[in-house]
Amino acid sequence: MIAAAAVAIVVAPRCPANNLRVMRWIYKTPNDQLEADGPLTPHSLIACVGPTRPAMTDAANVFTVDHTGFAVSSLEAAVRFWTGALGFTLERQSEMGGDFLHQVTGVVDPSVKTAIVKAPDGHVVELLEYSTGFQNGMVPDSAGWIGAAHLALTVNDIYAAIARVEAEGWKAKGSPLPIPGGPRKGTLVAYVSGPDHVIVELMQSPVR
Repeated sequence: MIAAAAVAIVVAPRCPANNLRVMRWIYKTPNDQLEADGPLTPHSLIACVGPTRPAMTDAANVFTVDHTGFAVSSLEAAVRFWTGALGFTLERQSEMGGDFLHQVTGVVDPSVKTAIVKAPDGHVVELLEYSTGFQNGMVPDSAGWIGAAHLALTVNDIYAAIARVEAEGWKAKGSPLPIPGGPRKGTLVAYVSGPDHVIVELMQSPVR
């Protein structure tokens, strides 16, 4: 489904004492392969694989969010939105496909083109253009639909941020308003809509 979102998490490389292997999937270059028995590196997905499931623990071994992913209809338009309108940096682009892609994602699709863009603070967003994306359907243009997702970005000047988004050809879904109460009281917030109805929330902290 186009514009569907996903978040990848990194788990600690600890496996039960039953000879399970530690695997990693590294996103550094277009030629990356699935490798075995290596150290934890940036942008790696760590998983225990073997004949039995690891025992559940309260901590779940999660220690960071690795990246956020969005399926898009046009990688070119998506990259233009994230870099031109939001100021992210394009890190790399690649293509992949085959049985590995199907086994990992469950998507019956021969290929996918991807781009990695990075926020000023280092948060990574992965954009994915599946070759049969339109056959899978598109997310409706509403933040209220069940399953809809958004990414929130902190900005210094929310009005300038919206002006930049609109100058690039996209639009805000409403006007910036302060949060009326609670721990984020006074924070200015507004939603903007990009290509494929990807929703981004802009947040400007109040002056203390």
